[in-house]
Amino acid sequence: MGENVFENCPANVYYYADNDYENVDSWGAKAEKLKAFCKVSVNSTNGTIKLSGTSSAANIAGKDYYLSGDVITLSVEPENGYVLDSFVVKDSKGKEITVSDSKFTMPGSSVTVSATYKKALVVEMVSDIDDQNYDDGKEIKPSVVVKDGSVVLTEGKDYLVEYLNNKAAGTAKIIVKGIGEYLGTVEKTFEIKKEEQEKEQTEEQENKQTEEQPSQAESSTDNKQDQSSENSQNSSTQTTDPSSDDKQPSVSDGQTSDNNTPSDNKDNSSENNNAVETNDNTAENGDKADETAPEQKKTPAKVGAKVTDSKTKAKYVVTSSSAKGATVAYKASTKANVKSVTIPKTVKIDGVTYKVTSIAKNAFKGNETITSIKIGSNVKTIGNNSFAGCKNLKKVVIPASVTRLGSNLFKNSGVKTVDVKTSKLKKLTIAKNAFKGFSTKATVKVPKKKKDSYTKIFRSRGLSKKVTIK
Repeated sequence: MGENVFENCPANVYYYADNDYENVDSWGAKAEKLKAFCKVSVNSTNGTIKLSGTSSAANIAGKDYYLSGDVITLSVEPENGYVLDSFVVKDSKGKEITVSDSKFTMPGSSVTVSATYKKALVVEMVSDIDDQNYDDGKEIKPSVVVKDGSVVLTEGKDYLVEYLNNKAAGTAKIIVKGIGEYLGTVEKTFEIKKEEQEKEQTEEQENKQTEEQPSQAESSTDNKQDQSSENSQNSSTQTTDPSSDDKQPSVSDGQTSDNNTPSDNKDNSSENNNAVETNDNTAENGDKADETAPEQKKTPAKVGAKVTDSKTKAKYVVTSSSAKGATVAYKASTKANVKSVTIPKTVKIDGVTYKVTSIAKNAFKGNETITSIKIGSNVKTIGNNSFAGCKNLKKVVIPASVTRLGSNLFKNSGVKTVDVKTSKLKKLTIAKNAFKGFSTKATVKVPKKKKDSYTKIFRSRGLSKKVTIK
């Protein structure tokens, strides 16, 4: 195009910017009359981009053209499952044009508009949160499961979790925010209740009392038997055997029997005296024997006392101090970095043998070293949070003796298999959130005859439907 060709042109001068004309300033047209037809190209793979703006260029050049200086507004219709992340606008030379509030100003060249998308994080992807037990003002952080179809998303990579109002009893909130390939925010609420915890504590107290009653009854019966035995022995000691008198020869009219002369009587008397002395000596020897007899069994520690096994260094809490049925709960191991723990049937501490009938709450909570736990056959109760946070613990066998399970037993643990041997569990003896936070990739094995009932009960106690029950 020649210089000053449009110098005296009264009308607007239009040209197609995509023809890449150079030195348009030399055409002679005034700046306000020189108008470029700028083509807008759209590039979008996961949605439809729409443009809106007022321009006469569309009437002259076509619908894809706008005039330089026009303000274009962008909108998008993402495909299902996607949300808009951002718009990107670049001119013909690849320079990025500023987009603000989904608007940009057309430059003096053609542009390409594209959009980036992310997968939508929506409420259906986030699991509901069961009611939680109040924990003396401590933060309650129930685990959250987020799934994209059958794919379980990873916290810290695909989403972040924030907890609000999660210390006091009442309604708490969880905010799940998508990151990485996901975009969106979902809010969930859950209740923190004191009533459930108090109910569980009451039931536990009742169970302890029930366990102690038979032991006390046995103790009473044994005492009665001991007293009866002592009375019988005293009665035997005081009774004289009449047969010795009956066997004495008879003597009449002052005569002496040929076989029993007076001198013989004296000798017999002497012998009898010696016999008495011998008996006295025997009694004295008996007293000495008593002095060397084993000491009586020591008295069990009071209920609530903490005792330690000197051999294994394991800590226990006394739950019953009955002389005939003392019991303890396994509390923790004091050994550093211990990987394998055996909870025994009984433990002897300070001369007293205790039955180990329960695992105290928080016994192994947060222990990331332990890999194996063997539970003794006298354990009846497994307390709250017993295995929570045990990242390297892969399997737990619940023995046939167990009748009660506490809450959040496997929360955030590495346990992948739970082998339930007991057939004594009931809905009322399992805490509401017993299986809450249990890995959805885990497997629970149960007795064949209890599979139907246990499946229903365990699901109601927080076990995900994704967990396989065999």
